[in-house]
Amino acid sequence: MGDFARAGFLDTWYGHLDVGLLLQAKEAAASVLEVVVQRSAYTHHGQRVVQGQLLMQAASDIFLGWSSTVTGRHYYWRQLRDMKAGVDIRFARRYADQNERDLDRHRQAIADGELEARPDL
Repeated sequence: MGDFARAGFLDTWYGHLDVGLLLQAKEAAASVLEVVVQRSAYTHHGQRVVQGQLLMQAASDIFLGWSSTVTGRHYYWRQLRDMKAGVDIRFARRYADQNERDLDRHRQAIADGELEARPDL
């Protein structure tokens, strides 16, 4: 695969149930097999990965999909199901709240001239 992989937690609320959804996005590069055999019929590398996973999975992941960035990099995403670990929703919320406070403080420090922000770096 490519150089990029990211996981994101979506916090949802259904009545009295706290439900968390963990999604993973991964960069999809050209298949290593393309140098040996013919190129894939899929022009989008993310779509190639998704179609391969759909062929192999007994039960499909309804969140399985693909997309591209504005720069043309190919990605696919899926629901991350790590049976060895779980997500503590309360911790995830506290962590997200702290990140928002940190970002607000960072922006305020730039606005107050305490930090220099340069778009060319």
